[in-house]
Amino acid sequence: MNKSKETIQIILKYLRELSIIVAGVSITVGVGLWVNSNNNAKDQKQYFDAIILELNENILILDEQAMFLEDWDRYGKYLRRHDKNSLHADSIRGIDYPLLGSIHNVVFHTSAFEMYKGSGSMRLLSDKELLQSLWKAYKGLELVKISLDTYNQLKKEEAMKANQLFLAGVHIPVPLYDFFYSYANFGAAQSCRSSSVHLKEVVTKLEMNNKGNPKK
Repeated sequence: MNKSKETIQIILKYLRELSIIVAGVSITVGVGLWVNSNNNAKDQKQYFDAIILELNENILILDEQAMFLEDWDRYGKYLRRHDKNSLHADSIRGIDYPLLGSIHNVVFHTSAFEMYKGSGSMRLLSDKELLQSLWKAYKGLELVKISLDTYNQLKKEEAMKANQLFLAGVHIPVPLYDFFYSYANFGAAQSCRSSSVHLKEVVTKLEMNNKGNPKK
């Protein structure tokens, strides 16, 4: 009987010690998970802050390009509405020679998003809809870049031809007439506007997401 009591006491002591160890491990693991989760949230916020700044820079570029292209589109539509030989001299755009000075090479900023992709933090974002919007925003910039590069390349080729004629002493009444007449509705301006709207929507979503994350 005494042996049974002694055995029970040993078992109870062992269970108490085991429960203390288990509780300690649980607390340690729980604190570790909490700290890790908190750090992940801080990392997300830092990346999103950088991406927000980057997207806002790209929005300014898109809006500027849209205004520039819309101006040329209006000019092209004017050329289409009137006979080439009856155009008013004051309405014809004078383009300085060499004409290559009017070519705009556009570069969008993507370094913050590239860093986010390579960090591993992207897989921790639970809002998959936001993640999809973010991917679409930068993919949209790639497509706009292609559209702008195509437009500018065509313009550059026509400008070089016109510049050669100018240097040869050939008078050109309406510089780049064929280009502006043909590409008045090329769509590059609309692409810039659409992409700008999408980027602004994504910025709003990112800012809303950051409100729920801890401060740095």
